[in-house]
Amino acid sequence: MKYALSHALRRCALALALCLSLTPAAALAEAITTYDGLLAAADAAQDGDVLELSGVIVAGAAPLSAPRRIVLRPAQGGSAEIKGLQLDDADVAFDGLTLSGGLRVSGESYVDLTGDTFVRGASGQTAVSFEGNGSLTVERGASVQGGAGASAVCVRAEGGDVHVAVYGALQGGGGDGDGGSGLQLENLAGDSTVVVSGEVSGGSGLGIGGNAINLYSFGGEASAVLAGVARGGEGRVGGSGVQIVGLSGSASVALSGSVSGAGGEDFGGDSLVVMSAQAGASVSVAGQLTAGNVPDTGERPGAALRIVDEASGQRVSIQGAQLRDGEIIPLGATTATPAPTATPPATPVPGITASVPVHTLAPTPSPRPEHTPDATPAPEHTPEPDATPEPDATPEPEHTPAPEHTPEPEHTPEPEHTPEPTPAPSAEPTQNPATPSEANNG
Repeated sequence: MKYALSHALRRCALALALCLSLTPAAALAEAITTYDGLLAAADAAQDGDVLELSGVIVAGAAPLSAPRRIVLRPAQGGSAEIKGLQLDDADVAFDGLTLSGGLRVSGESYVDLTGDTFVRGASGQTAVSFEGNGSLTVERGASVQGGAGASAVCVRAEGGDVHVAVYGALQGGGGDGDGGSGLQLENLAGDSTVVVSGEVSGGSGLGIGGNAINLYSFGGEASAVLAGVARGGEGRVGGSGVQIVGLSGSASVALSGSVSGAGGEDFGGDSLVVMSAQAGASVSVAGQLTAGNVPDTGERPGAALRIVDEASGQRVSIQGAQLRDGEIIPLGATTATPAPTATPPATPVPGITASVPVHTLAPTPSPRPEHTPDATPAPEHTPEPDATPEPDATPEPEHTPAPEHTPEPEHTPEPEHTPEPTPAPSAEPTQNPATPSEANNG
């Protein structure tokens, strides 16, 4: 609550600073074209000053430090780019700049990406790496793209509170290997807060697709609200929408919006994965959760909700969420045709009303297709033959077809189960009790 108020005041101050920057006095200021000039201007700036940049500025080894709030933006009518920028103990808002080669943040820093600011990471490197305390805000219109196989944003707390707000777009890096995550949060505790209402996507790769949001080691009284849109990246193993590992203390996570696991060639991505949630922590699930599909040559489709351990299952509550497990899509079918595949035994899988009790989620995709076809014919047809042999009236119809010429149309549906043993009455009773139990187990 304190952060929400301070953040609102900070955004108002930023808007005021941008308005004041349009005064003639600010317009007369000479645009900064070198990194040394930027360091000197930041050192002399007053709280709320706007510094205008022009051209391409290559950052040096010394990080930019700005104890007072400054706004960096391109000179009017121009563009500006900073390569390889590092911030340490800085309070900076970027408005409409391009930050190439990533942005590294350390110490106690407060960073806002506003306007149409674009940050892209170098190949194999995270675009925005935040290690320390303070806040990171990605406003609507701003976007972050991770380098090949790397995360878009990675936040690691070091001791104090960290506040993360994402209203813009984050995209993990793709490539020939694995995809990077869209947003990765580690070791947040205390009164840390996370709000995500923008679009966060994992990167696609030839190996494992990147997860959209990874939340690792979340403790203390930290809270997270994950809304908006979260999509895993595609790969041989589809990426998950949200992965939560390690909740402790009274940490809470509220999941809403649209969360989807990606399709995969071998394994579909899960929508939400929860693991190692301890007593006192909580995960509230709402919104729409859709898992990734696989072709019929794949191993397993994704699960809408996958809870890895029993203790975590007690920490998860479903608040009117719409859950849809992934499906097996026949070769040649498009992704839009999973609905028609509801005719085979795939219908129980998407409905998954029984999947809300966590334990049936993982097994349902594989056992159901195997046992459902057997379960429907067996219980209906086999009980009748069992009851008929005992009354003497039925043996006569069975002996009349004994020549097996006229009854062939009746036994043709069953030759798959009982053609081999000639004593049909003795073989069928042994299979009949097995099939209902298999159906129940399935």
